[in-house]
Amino acid sequence: MSSKDMIASRIKLLRKEQGLTQKELSNISGISFKSIVNYENKVREPNSKAMAALEKVFNVSGSYLRGETDIREPMLWDDEEIMDQIDKDFLTSMKALSNLCLKQTDKNKKLLFDFFVEFRCLINSVDNDDDLTTITDIMTKNSNALERLIKNK
Repeated sequence: MSSKDMIASRIKLLRKEQGLTQKELSNISGISFKSIVNYENKVREPNSKAMAALEKVFNVSGSYLRGETDIREPMLWDDEEIMDQIDKDFLTSMKALSNLCLKQTDKNKKLLFDFFVEFRCLINSVDNDDDLTTITDIMTKNSNALERLIKNK
């Protein structure tokens, strides 16, 4: 099933589970009625802002809406154990990424350098956690699409 098909079926399923009409979902989410209809009819996929709104309304993760997992619940970042592990492993992961980048060709190093500079600028420019979540969700969605592309080669 394609991503568009999965998103369409999950939006429709969740909307019906909550007993909402498409118009009611539009009103609650702030997404236009036409867009809701287009999502459910597989005409379009939600952009990152619409995905964030749908995740919030349905209290599910973007990964669930995209069909990447069957676990509905969004990740909870208030779990001390998870956050302790992230804090413990974060610097090590960043160093490993840095070492991997340094092993690339000069051309790829320059591209990666530009990417990280832009990413740092984006992080510095956001005013709230929701904006940063949207940015990282866009990046995650695109990295998942790239991973699928690589696997299909």
